[in-house]
Amino acid sequence: MPTLKANPGEREIMAADAFIDGKSAQVLLTDRNLTCGILSFFETNFKEIRTYPVNRIAVVDDNAQVRINADGAVEVTTDQGRVVIGLKSRRDAKRLSEYLRLLATGKDVDTSTDDGGLLAGMAEALGGTLKDTVGSFTKELGLERRQRTTAQCDGCGATLTGAAGDTVQCPYCDTPRQL
Repeated sequence: MPTLKANPGEREIMAADAFIDGKSAQVLLTDRNLTCGILSFFETNFKEIRTYPVNRIAVVDDNAQVRINADGAVEVTTDQGRVVIGLKSRRDAKRLSEYLRLLATGKDVDTSTDDGGLLAGMAEALGGTLKDTVGSFTKELGLERRQRTTAQCDGCGATLTGAAGDTVQCPYCDTPRQL
């Protein structure tokens, strides 16, 4: 099956399988264009490729004319007309519509957390909370891992190792030393 590629100088934001006018298609959103490739009957090549510049999406009162209709398809109104894109997942439809709204109103799209989306952000926050909670418990119970360090024995000059803050006794001259 063929795939759409971004033009030189364009940043690819999202690609997805779709349906346009009841036909199998692929969509590719870049920072400049929404490209829709209608696949041939056997899906071996593109029968038609339509390109919609994102700066030509209609914007009224700072609201891009992009919406998800009752069927879950993304409707985009441009100065070239209206295109209806049915995506295979509701999640992809939401992502595409949000990205189009941002780009059409001149805002940048941050895709750094996109693949995991909301759940990845929540997992990251939960992981940080768990780390802090476990850290508090281990500190209160005296189980925290402290950084290992080395020092010289004041009595004989031997190298002493242990956890920072601990007092160790030199194995050679029995002199105590805090690390």
